[in-house]
Amino acid sequence: MNENAARGRDQNLPAGFGPTERIAAGDSRSRVQYDLLIEAFEKAAMDNVGLNEMKRLMIIGCGGSGKSTLAVRLGESLSLPVYHLDRLYWQPGWEGLPRDEWRALQEVLCVQPEWILDGNYSSTMDVRFASADTIIFLDLPTLSCLHGAIRRFLRFRGRS
Repeated sequence: MNENAARGRDQNLPAGFGPTERIAAGDSRSRVQYDLLIEAFEKAAMDNVGLNEMKRLMIIGCGGSGKSTLAVRLGESLSLPVYHLDRLYWQPGWEGLPRDEWRALQEVLCVQPEWILDGNYSSTMDVRFASADTIIFLDLPTLSCLHGAIRRFLRFRGRS
């Protein structure tokens, strides 16, 4: 990505947000920050300023931080396909994909022209880092992540 494109994109984001900036909040402000981030992306998309290069987004962060929620909202706003790594990795009976298949799957996804990938998986993070043009790191406090993980557990208990 060239420097001018990055600078132009940053000008459309709220103060404190850039292509690899963090969202950090310990309470309901995190929802407000999601809204601000998405609003900034939508405005930039309408103005067609700098987002023509933002087509491969990687969202990482602690469990319960809201990676999947943010991925879905950004996917809807930016009309990009969303891939949840947890859904791709875990097979029936909670069996994970073999390491070589897992890496190959991500390599295939990462050569696609557009995507949003949410999830961590450190063993294959290098594949995503090399292909992503935008990395969003959700760095919320431990208690916020724990709250999010408990909410998710209660919401989806017995469904998967």
